Amino acid sequence: MSHLIVDIDESLAGAALLALLPELRNAASARQTDGDAALLLSLDEHGLGLRDPAERAAATRVDFLAADLQYRLRTSGKRQGVGKAVGLDKIAAGRRLHVVDATAGLGRDALVLAHLGCDVTMLEQNGVMHALLADGLQRGLAQADAEFRPVLQRLQLFKANARDWLTSTAQDGQAAPDVVYLDPMFPPRDKSAKVKKDMALLHRLLGSEQDPGSLLEVALRVARHRVVLKRPDGKLPPGLPAPTLWIGEQPAAFAVYVNSSLASMR
Repeated sequence: MSHLIVDIDESLAGAALLALLPELRNAASARQTDGDAALLLSLDEHGLGLRDPAERAAATRVDFLAADLQYRLRTSGKRQGVGKAVGLDKIAAGRRLHVVDATAGLGRDALVLAHLGCDVTMLEQNGVMHALLADGLQRGLAQADAEFRPVLQRLQLFKANARDWLTSTAQDGQAAPDVVYLDPMFPPRDKSAKVKKDMALLHRLLGSEQDPGSLLEVALRVARHRVVLKRPDGKLPPGLPAPTLWIGEQPAAFAVYVNSSLASMR
């Protein structure tokens, strides 16, 4: 994984980012001996961004108000893609699913689910990814209009190891999430040049997915109704159990594991 350089003017940082800066700088210092090329985490008028300082490409950032994301929201429905995978086509109008996005990444699927009416808990254990999400969520809430702000208010973010968080939820007797959604990191697969750039950068930051089977096992114990595993190539890593069903196909295929029917939510 590439080592990290943090270059952030505290006078430009909002409260959420200021609270995260000490941890980010400690992480950057600990990784300076890494021999790989650096990644730069910096802040400008557009928000927190991650980029390769040796390239001229625009920074990767979380912008929930970006035109491409807003277009995706307008073209996403409860009976297609991730909405159908989590079961929104199975519940009555007015009912809400609580979805835990255990591998939140850049928050794009979480935003779609919130736009479709879900309450979404985003979990992200990597400090840089968590900071990008926290900055993007704070800016989005500050800049969104009155119509869109409630969508962002349905997103809740925690910096946490997903296995530990889910296990703790079960042990503490907290209400189980209706759905656990998993999209583990693995190499770029989308045809879009922008997505390829973003995912390649995050792959350098995070590395490849590690032991998705153990996270799936915990998720299956915790989720009330179903677990959804996003696999754009429509294939499971070796050793994972077969899903109850597949929804979609490349480049948006989802393995769905059903624990109980969503009919009880009608």
